[in-house]
Amino acid sequence: MLEAHLTLGGYAVTLMDTAGLRDTADPIEAEGVRRARARAAEAELRLWVRAPGFDGAAVADLVQPGDLAVLNKADLEAQTPPEGMAHLAISAGRGEGLEALEARLARRIADDLSGADFPAVTRERHRIRLERARDHLASARTAMAIGPEVAAEDVRQAANALAEIVGEVGVEDVLGEVFASFCIGK
Repeated sequence: MLEAHLTLGGYAVTLMDTAGLRDTADPIEAEGVRRARARAAEAELRLWVRAPGFDGAAVADLVQPGDLAVLNKADLEAQTPPEGMAHLAISAGRGEGLEALEARLARRIADDLSGADFPAVTRERHRIRLERARDHLASARTAMAIGPEVAAEDVRQAANALAEIVGEVGVEDVLGEVFASFCIGK
């Protein structure tokens, strides 16, 4: 299973390629297929990339409302999209339709996440950093009355607090957190 992390429409996205979802007698391959099917079932959106001649029977149980059929090799042969499923024709070999696919995915992600209930903060350190970021942004808003250069430091501090949540921290920060949170002794 291949995995790629990218940003679409300003949102962090993980794309996974679960090629080869089929029945197999090989126990190692069967475990890989089982894991890929589990990941596909849990995904927020599945792209069903189809080439001419693909019938989709082996994955039909994984298709959910809102999934997108990507009809590849559109330059070679026209395909009939799956009934009741949104679709987009592309030619990966020629690069045709890829911008439209990216734009459609970005719109879908933005639509799905706008106004969404975001998960609760479950870690104390995240809560503290989110509160720090909020407080710095409130200070920046007030400082804007004086000038943007005065607010800039508060904005920088807010960005630093958020960066600590998403993993953009230095080695010293990690060590400080470890020593503050755990009792380490001989």
